[in-house]
Amino acid sequence: HFFRDSFVRQYGVPFDIRKLNSEFEKFSDFLAQAECKFFMYRDFQARNIMVQRGKLFFIDYQEGRRGPLQYDVVSLLYQSKANLAPEIRKRVLNSYLDALAEVHTFDREQFLALYHGFVFIRIMQVLGTYGEQGLRQKKEYFRDSIPFALRNLGALLDTVSFPIEAPEMLRLFKDLASRAIEMKKESADQTIQVNLYSFSYRLGMPPVGGEHGGGFVFDCRCIPNPGREERYKQLTGLDEPVKEYLDNKSETHRFLSHILALVDQAIESYRERGFTSLAIGLGCTGGQHRSVYFAERVARVLRAKTGVQLELRHHSLEAMGRISVKP
Repeated sequence: HFFRDSFVRQYGVPFDIRKLNSEFEKFSDFLAQAECKFFMYRDFQARNIMVQRGKLFFIDYQEGRRGPLQYDVVSLLYQSKANLAPEIRKRVLNSYLDALAEVHTFDREQFLALYHGFVFIRIMQVLGTYGEQGLRQKKEYFRDSIPFALRNLGALLDTVSFPIEAPEMLRLFKDLASRAIEMKKESADQTIQVNLYSFSYRLGMPPVGGEHGGGFVFDCRCIPNPGREERYKQLTGLDEPVKEYLDNKSETHRFLSHILALVDQAIESYRERGFTSLAIGLGCTGGQHRSVYFAERVARVLRAKTGVQLELRHHSLEAMGRISVKP
């Protein structure tokens, strides 16, 4: 009902309420076949999994309750913005089931028979939240997340059959998924060129270029400098020992998370406003260690983003002859 009233009604998709409610009851009965005696996190997503010194920690579980095992696995693997590839989902699910078998006796075939039903209901729950927070309360983050959830729904409909006979629900899902396809077509051509570069403050900032000179310059000198230690002086941010040095600094991860949050927001905003290029500079004293490291880390994230065309240059390393200059 949360999905129906907070999302479907707000989104303006027509439905037959009598048929839909009847099918909701039928779907609930289907899902209730799952064992419900386990701790169910309810909001099991990447943001609530923390890694510290190689160990896993879990946060934000105060709304947990008894429930089925499938729900939390689905919550993790079908996060709207995670956009995990099907083969990764399959590999993680099989790994989970193998580990589960070591601590609990269960029917693997029955677990999988109910699994995709929980994928559908999790997407419904997520869309209900996006409708309430994004459409009703006008919160931009939740509104902007709607296309991702609808694309998840469309991909699911393309790969699995709905687990029960429910023509009105299925028609509604297909209608919603088709709208996501239309939204995706509208934004498919909106590719943004990102010029990412590292540089040395000592040598001076290189020209930004680009369509309108927009973008960021991040000063990496606030991070501890590996170049001050003799063993790292001849190395660069491309070398594993330097990467390990910086990976082990808590400041590194905080700084990187802020950079990525700002860049992600800018890319989405630029797309909506029709801009086609963004420049991101990362500087440090010599342009050899910290700026190179952070540029590589940012590049790795941007290469995974749809609609981003990336050019990466390390200006100081090029000037020192450490890497070849791009034509």
